[in-house]
Amino acid sequence: MAILNSIRKKTAILILIIALALFAFVLSDLINTSGFSSEKSVQEIGTVGDKKIDRVQFAQNVENYIQQTQGRATTMQAVKQVWDAKVQELALEEEFEELGIEVGRDQIIAKLSETLAGNPNFSNSEGFFDEAVMTEYLANLKETQPQQFQQWQNYENSVANQVKQEIYFNLIKAGVGATLLEAKENYKLQSDNVSFQVVRIPFDKAEDVEVSTSEIENYIKKNPKQFQQEAQRDIQYVLFEDKPSKKDIEQAKANLENLIEDFKTTEDESAFININSDEPYNATFKFENQLPSDIKHELLSLDIGEVYRLYKTSEAWKATKLVETQKMPDSAKASHILISTQDPNIQRTPEEAKNLADSLLAVIKANPSKMDELAKEFSADTGSAEKGGDLGWNGYGRFVPAFNEAVFNNEPGFKTVVETRFGYHVIHVKEHSEKSTMYKFADLVVKIKPSEETLNEVYRNAGNFLLNAKNGEFTEVAKENNYEVKPVLGVKALDEQIPGLGAQRQIVNWAFNEESSAGDIKQFDIDKGYAVVQLNKIKKEGLQSAQQASAKVTPILEKQKKAKAIISQINSQDLNEIASQFNVSVQTANAVNMQNPLIPGAGDEPKVVGVAFALEKGEISQLVEGKKEFM
Repeated sequence: MAILNSIRKKTAILILIIALALFAFVLSDLINTSGFSSEKSVQEIGTVGDKKIDRVQFAQNVENYIQQTQGRATTMQAVKQVWDAKVQELALEEEFEELGIEVGRDQIIAKLSETLAGNPNFSNSEGFFDEAVMTEYLANLKETQPQQFQQWQNYENSVANQVKQEIYFNLIKAGVGATLLEAKENYKLQSDNVSFQVVRIPFDKAEDVEVSTSEIENYIKKNPKQFQQEAQRDIQYVLFEDKPSKKDIEQAKANLENLIEDFKTTEDESAFININSDEPYNATFKFENQLPSDIKHELLSLDIGEVYRLYKTSEAWKATKLVETQKMPDSAKASHILISTQDPNIQRTPEEAKNLADSLLAVIKANPSKMDELAKEFSADTGSAEKGGDLGWNGYGRFVPAFNEAVFNNEPGFKTVVETRFGYHVIHVKEHSEKSTMYKFADLVVKIKPSEETLNEVYRNAGNFLLNAKNGEFTEVAKENNYEVKPVLGVKALDEQIPGLGAQRQIVNWAFNEESSAGDIKQFDIDKGYAVVQLNKIKKEGLQSAQQASAKVTPILEKQKKAKAIISQINSQDLNEIASQFNVSVQTANAVNMQNPLIPGAGDEPKVVGVAFALEKGEISQLVEGKKEFM
């Protein structure tokens, strides 16, 4: 119980640390054009409890994360992800130390036996995980491949930490529960009902009122927690986009027209396209339903070797030639066993994976019924492994190329081993749908690109606007030149995306730079071209101004004033008299409870229902201010 009590006390602190940690991280102090700051004096970038986060190690973790996502994550996204993970790790470590949570070797082995089940490197002759086999394997790994042995040690440490987390969170679950008193209260909220009569007086029964700036300011001062804001910036920009001109579009068309006759007569479409086209030759077959809907019928009417006329897409001019047709099932049913070469938790060389896959194939060819059993034991594709490797029905092109070719180019009953980027697949082709015609087209493409002349003009226009805007008024100069001004409000220090421009940390950093002032204008080179940006307003951290809070506060104060006006008009406690005075009716609310305090026609009104529960039978309440009406 002592541990559980300690967890109850510390959990809120732990959550608070994790929630606030990111805001303590000032990215601009860490990242420059070459990555993270190289100042030797900055050795730590943060502290969790008494544990420091090393700058160099953190930078390396960010780089590793970006590599793992293959560039899909931006630097800012990687920083946030790694930061959150590190803060959680250190915060939990502190809790583990304080609560005395430790794990023994037996617990780690028990966890490893779960995660490595079915891995032949750690299995005995009966196919079960065996600690002795694992020990022998690791001893050999230490001698022959020390780098991979180090990776194993890191993996084992992560498993130990995972076990600690499971213990910790299980203790939290055990310590979080409802008392008997809470259960009784919850039962009463759901089961106790009250029926009452009510007169609903809409706030619009009072005359319109005005709310002054000073009244809004007083409300903000009385309720400061509701109006705290982060530091923010308001900006506006004009985008000068590197888009092709009409002349560029016509030139691209002319370039394609110069190639079209040779394209019609060539017998080697692949070589011709790879030399002359802006897109490489694509040898993919397509079914009828995969063709572009707007020109499908024209393409289907072509004879082999015939070229469809020039046509324009959003980014290019194209000419399409029908090269070949074939009959192919549009869907197939197959099973597989994946022997992974990518799982960092499984220490296996590609050669070992290939040998294992070949061995499994031999067993399945001799006894196909073994597929189900072997898939459950060896397949790294856990989703299909539970179904005996069954992938169900899948359309043509659903799989990676080598896998797709094996499944669709061979008859049902075919079994083979195929290598893909995931590892080695033992494949069993089960069924095919009826065959349909597939079409292979060759596309000669000339992309529509802005010319050097167009790019120079865009650059000049951006530069001229920058100079004129600095000497005049930003929006007026834009209006004179028919440029669209796009405002962006409430930009925060850790924001990355600028609507209409994408990820633009350079603009956010400039807007929050101490040397930047409201009214400053700067031109930025971006992927789309150039953005001329003006910093309109600097909103410092703290309380919102009356103007900023007006939209939220004004309706509240208007309702309060109207409530006072309605109260001043009522001199009776007779419901019928009050209803007649405001030209409304007396309504009855039946069997209302506190769990769902709904009044017919008025909606959710917990305050009104609470007052009704407090009344004696026959007693009439004072006026109660509801969410939408007086009652």
